[in-house]
Amino acid sequence: MHLVDGVETVSDGEVFRSCRSLGNNGCFVGGSSGAAFLAASRISARLGGPVLTLFPDRGDIYSNTIFSDDWMYSNGFMKKGTENGYNAAFA
Repeated sequence: MHLVDGVETVSDGEVFRSCRSLGNNGCFVGGSSGAAFLAASRISARLGGPVLTLFPDRGDIYSNTIFSDDWMYSNGFMKKGTENGYNAAFA
C-alpha cells in the first residue's frame, strides 16, 4: 500500500503569486493554501478532472509579506507595474 502517490514541487514565487490571484477571486489565503491550490491545479490538469483541496491557513497574517507590493518587489517576486492593489487594502 502506498501512502503517497506523488510529490508536486512549487517555487516560492509561484506560491505567492497564486495566493494573490486567489485573493483577487475572493479567497484570502496564505502560503500553504497557495501551494495546495497550485499543486492541486497541476494534478487536476494531468488527471483531467477535479481535485479536492483544503486550504489550511488564512491570508491576514501575510499582509506585510505576500500581500505587500513593496515586499514582493524587494524580494524579487514581482515586477513594478504588476500590482494587485493589496497595499491600499491594508493601509
